[in-house]
Amino acid sequence: IYMVSWPSLAMDHVKRGRHDLRMQNVVSVGCFKLPAHLFEFNSIVSLSLCIILFVMLTLCPILHCLGKPNVEGEDIIFTERCEDGDRYLSTYAFFSMCGMLCYWFLLADLSVFSNRVSAFAIIFGHVTSEVGLFLVGVIFALGAFATAIVALKSDHEGYASIPLGALSLMQVFLGMNSADWSHEIEDHAVVFVPISVFVFLSKIYMVNLLIAQLSCIYSATFLDMLGWARLKRGEVCVASMGSVGAARWQRFLASLRLEERV
Repeated sequence: IYMVSWPSLAMDHVKRGRHDLRMQNVVSVGCFKLPAHLFEFNSIVSLSLCIILFVMLTLCPILHCLGKPNVEGEDIIFTERCEDGDRYLSTYAFFSMCGMLCYWFLLADLSVFSNRVSAFAIIFGHVTSEVGLFLVGVIFALGAFATAIVALKSDHEGYASIPLGALSLMQVFLGMNSADWSHEIEDHAVVFVPISVFVFLSKIYMVNLLIAQLSCIYSATFLDMLGWARLKRGEVCVASMGSVGAARWQRFLASLRLEERV
């Protein structure tokens, strides 16, 4: 991964950045001008993966354990369990998780092989703004009701402070509360009413509103997205042509035998 994937990702961003700067295809961010390709989703994921792989290389427990015995005192050439490696193991595991997610996100490019799948992927990106508004509404409701319930000065330990109250309401919203939660709330009637209002607003009203918005957007844009999917496939094909070498392209043209009469 470190010797093949990371150098190829870094060189790709260097080439694309140099091309954007040479063609003046830049986006101004304050007093800086950045290459335009850095504002595409795939480029953002690819650049994030490149940075994550570099961080993983510096934190790799195997490299820190080279020439050192493991925790059992055995001399093993490649091991990640030693005194120095254990210091970085949890952080390395976190970045490994992020890197794995980035690899899966990059596989979304394979959706161009099917127009319907590609259209679905494009619609997924278009409705993200609606989902973001829904999350903003849920966060606002969490903050509002958490502060309101804490102001009641209830003796319920789950609402002793604003962070604990917000965490308890988040568990209610996600259905992650314990089985005895309803009995606990019955013993604290003062918080039952605001929690009931929060459940109605977040799990019934907001969720159904989100479903209605997504349904309307999907039905209104699906046919247009099929056309966008075809354009996306053509864009990927055109972009891929630049990586084809001249000799390989000439062999491909010769194999077509276009100069021969039918």
